[in-house]
Amino acid sequence: MALFLTTLKKEIFSKKSLFVGAFFLISSYLIGRHSSSVSSLLDGELTNSLFVLYALLGYLFSSVLFSGLLAGEIESQTMRFLVPYLSRRSIYLFKYLASTSYFLVLTFVSLIILFITKGTVNIPFYSLLAILGFYLYIQSLVMLVSVSAGSERLSNLINLMLSILFPILYTASLLKSWPILEPFRWLFPYHYLSKTWEIIILYFLSAVLVFAGQLIFEKREI
Repeated sequence: MALFLTTLKKEIFSKKSLFVGAFFLISSYLIGRHSSSVSSLLDGELTNSLFVLYALLGYLFSSVLFSGLLAGEIESQTMRFLVPYLSRRSIYLFKYLASTSYFLVLTFVSLIILFITKGTVNIPFYSLLAILGFYLYIQSLVMLVSVSAGSERLSNLINLMLSILFPILYTASLLKSWPILEPFRWLFPYHYLSKTWEIIILYFLSAVLVFAGQLIFEKREI
């Protein structure tokens, strides 16, 4: 638990995190401030509009913030100081939960700002499940790359490339001219933002990636 809190505190107050946090909070304020224009433009709930914005940029932000969460500590060998006191599975899980909680804290504060600015409270239950599933999935993927890459620089590069390719490939999978990509649509987290019970699949995929990452971490030389 101490590792979870320490990691969360460290990530929240880093310079990169403060920049991302400022984007989250300012965007929620602007959407709430111009609620009528946003609603008419996107034809939907303001909360959904906010979550779609976070989803489009969430993977990119996560790549910038957390690509070195494991790769950096393994490369610098600081991870050796943790291993005698905690199992590798616990270390991996606590860091995964801490990095995911960072986005949940920002989202919670953003919703408060949105509701205060707009003056009304409306939280679609499925939208919360969808954005939570989205965060769990992208963090599991970022962590998997981080523990698999040979260095922090390589982890950053791979995650940044994936964060750019994912929305492009998902958009291409929606086009009839790219039928070959259609089966892979289920691997993109954006696919579940407008679904219902299918969000369970995203949670399942997240759990599989976390488990795979733990197995790799247990065999990594640190």
